[in-house]
Amino acid sequence: MTIARRLVKAGQTSHTLSLPKEWIDKNRLNAGDTLYIDEKSDTELAISLALKDTTAQKKEIIIDTDEKDLDTIQRELTSAYLNNCSSIRLMGKNSEEILPMIRSILGDFVALEVAEQGPKSILLKDFLDLHEVDIEKSLHRMDMMVRTMFLECVDGSVVETHRTKDSEVNKLYFLLHRQLKSALVDPAASEHIGIRHDAVLNYWYLVVNIENIADYLKDLHILIRAIEGKGAATDIIKLVRSDF
Repeated sequence: MTIARRLVKAGQTSHTLSLPKEWIDKNRLNAGDTLYIDEKSDTELAISLALKDTTAQKKEIIIDTDEKDLDTIQRELTSAYLNNCSSIRLMGKNSEEILPMIRSILGDFVALEVAEQGPKSILLKDFLDLHEVDIEKSLHRMDMMVRTMFLECVDGSVVETHRTKDSEVNKLYFLLHRQLKSALVDPAASEHIGIRHDAVLNYWYLVVNIENIADYLKDLHILIRAIEGKGAATDIIKLVRSDF
């Protein structure tokens, strides 16, 4: 939403500009608080809150697991992880029953671990500092693993080896998705990770597509192993090798 404001002269060398009350209230700002003005171009200024470690803010969430299937719990857990919740408590009478499955789900997430467990609750703690994640290196790692997956489709490697790499790609996907989401919501976060705010969606699109390719390669690898020795498998292998 675009809001028009008029400049008001305040002294010989400066002008003032009023800010929308709704924005002030939403960000809990008071007189004397510091704001940052970033000159984006000759005709554009960006106003943001004081630079701070927004990803380090403590966010907690409770997920009720009673009468929910594992897929629903996994979706809610994934949402909490992507929203940078530092503490996730799973509450339910089935806590001990689902604990092994929860540990399996945690394999997709970097630095999210079981901190406490009891008969009716599981506490997960996030030990990740997003500022230490190098997005370029992580993207390069995803790319190299996908290239290796291409080769494994035609070199006869076992399915389990292939699935392990796909799992690693998924883990990086969730990590980068989380980092880029933070940068999209908060311009200060994009500054911290060294990405222009207007380039965040480009990185996100790239990450999503690399992860999709890994999923297709996993399915392709299973297909080739299932029909190995048949003419169709030979044709697929030739096609993969020619494209690669």
